[in-house]
Amino acid sequence: MINFKNQQDAVPSAIILCSILILVSTLLYELLAPKPNALAHSVQKARDEKELKKQVKFTKEQVVELDKKVHSRLWKGDTDAITATLLGKATTLAKQNTLGLTAFRPQKPQALEGVMELPFSIIVTGSFMAVQRMAHALEDKNNNVALRSLQVASADSATSNVMATINLSAYKEVIVPKTTQPTTRARKQ
Repeated sequence: MINFKNQQDAVPSAIILCSILILVSTLLYELLAPKPNALAHSVQKARDEKELKKQVKFTKEQVVELDKKVHSRLWKGDTDAITATLLGKATTLAKQNTLGLTAFRPQKPQALEGVMELPFSIIVTGSFMAVQRMAHALEDKNNNVALRSLQVASADSATSNVMATINLSAYKEVIVPKTTQPTTRARKQ
């Protein structure tokens, strides 16, 4: 019984009254709140799936496009032939820019996922502007090399010549053979 006149019954009566209010408000919410519509939910789900499929298709198209760009920059053929070609280009560019080609050093190749990196180190001497022109020419997309670093130091104090170490990499396509399932032979008995 709810009784606020007696001091001892006031607290339990307030708790009972709050409980009744909570129950009534819950009942009203259940009766008046909108019910989730299964049709609207399925329409939204279909819309989300369509959007995801569209995004997946777009991503696959981008992968194909980028794969074509990457494959156009990869070297094909023998490592020795690639090294000889790059040595010829480095020699030609050094002569065009009046630089002295001091060294051309192939480094140890590194196997990466699907490609092999062929790093090279080129040391040239000459004017700073000539070194810069050669580095820009090496970076040209037609050369299919990546300029990794360029270190420049003064060659001597009497002239304005510099000595530059140009580190670059060529990337060679690695063809991975398809693995076949081993055949099992029946044992002869």
